[in-house]
Amino acid sequence: MQLEDKGFYLAVGLARKAGKLVTGTMACTQAIKKGRVELVIATEDTAGNTLDKLKIICENSKTELIEYGQSPMLGIALGRENVKIIGIVDKDFKKLILSKMRLNGDN
Repeated sequence: MQLEDKGFYLAVGLARKAGKLVTGTMACTQAIKKGRVELVIATEDTAGNTLDKLKIICENSKTELIEYGQSPMLGIALGRENVKIIGIVDKDFKKLILSKMRLNGDN
């Protein structure tokens, strides 16, 4: 993990503790369809087929989808193993998490 990523994983962990995220493809898909999700984050190691399906669902519901991070680190931040998809259900946590991401391409 690079130092720049630490803030992202801390913000995600805080969102989990606050009950402001859903984890997993199925839970995220259901929450997106109900209009609850503000931001979907898929790790960079998410399977292509899963990611393609999620992109369609997010596009149809106008939900922002970002590919970022690695599942082992996301799992550690959430206290779970093998987490690849999360949905943020709070606008303020969405802003916080986006502010902590390194989106300038210097991975």
